[in-house]
Amino acid sequence: MSTTLETRFTSEVGWNWLDSATNSVTRTQGNFRRQASFSSTSTPTVDGVWYQENATLPALSSITHDLANLTQNIYGNDIPIHFASLCSLYIYNRSETRSLVIANTGSTTASNIVSSSFLNLIVPPGGFFTLCNPQADWNISNTRNEIKLQNAFSEPISYDIILTGTLLASPTQK
Repeated sequence: MSTTLETRFTSEVGWNWLDSATNSVTRTQGNFRRQASFSSTSTPTVDGVWYQENATLPALSSITHDLANLTQNIYGNDIPIHFASLCSLYIYNRSETRSLVIANTGSTTASNIVSSSFLNLIVPPGGFFTLCNPQADWNISNTRNEIKLQNAFSEPISYDIILTGTLLASPTQK
């Protein structure tokens, strides 16, 4: 059986200015929308997806996802996911009261995928963080291979994470 992967990212912000005197007449409105679509049959080739829905980060802890060595459980089978490059990163913080931190790994060599510099981003309660690279060229290397999530609170935080990119060529993945 042959399969292909189709993915799409859409980002949209819209606004309306209302006349406060009448509260009904739209004075001006706007929309800022961007969309990117990717396929395993187009250029760049995006042929891998890895995700966790409603994952739990225990209290006062962290988790480091190694982008070159992930596993996806599909229909009871563990499928290895080894990204060669990353195209998109999406993280949603399901907590209503606690912030989730996306950080470097804490080692002497920074190893986040975005750059080889240290990273410290806060995803607010109920917030989301999206990065999308239409070129799919955030290459995974020994110094750019990890995403670390931290919970500085005494209660667990639930989150969703979705990654898309190009897989390393491997007989177990094709």
